Amino acid sequence: MRGGFRLLFVVAGMGIVGWRALAAARDWREWGAAAANDPSAADAWRTFFVVDLASAAVALAAMLLFLRIMRRMDA
Repeated sequence: MRGGFRLLFVVAGMGIVGWRALAAARDWREWGAAAANDPSAADAWRTFFVVDLASAAVALAAMLLFLRIMRRMDA
């Protein structure tokens, strides 16, 4: 039971991390494209990039912390 829950959480966590990482990659491209033409838009895309990257990092850290806690409970 606990193994299935752990696997479900890992799959969901990796889905969130991947989704936010892809959004960060898109924001990176848009930031570069807007940098030459519109500085205010470039600043907004930079903010979106930082937020998406931070949310991916937080989701990854939460998933790893959960796995570590669950591994200790098994021992």
